[in-house]
Amino acid sequence: MGNENIAIYYIFGKKYYIIGCWDNDTPKNKFDFYDVDDENGNCINEGNPFYNFPSYNELREFIEENRLN
Repeated sequence: MGNENIAIYYIFGKKYYIIGCWDNDTPKNKFDFYDVDDENGNCINEGNPFYNFPSYNELREFIEENRLN
């Protein structure tokens, strides 16, 4: 399994990293799911991956709903 930092969003004055994750059998340049790390390297959606690339608004809503701001 591997992962790659593919985007950075600035939301509520904090930096969030979109991490694309894949298994060994996943085609090159494709991702199985996406995790989001905060600026301290903590996965904020652990156990609840995004299966499509999260938009800025989707991530902002996730942060608000989970009171992470």
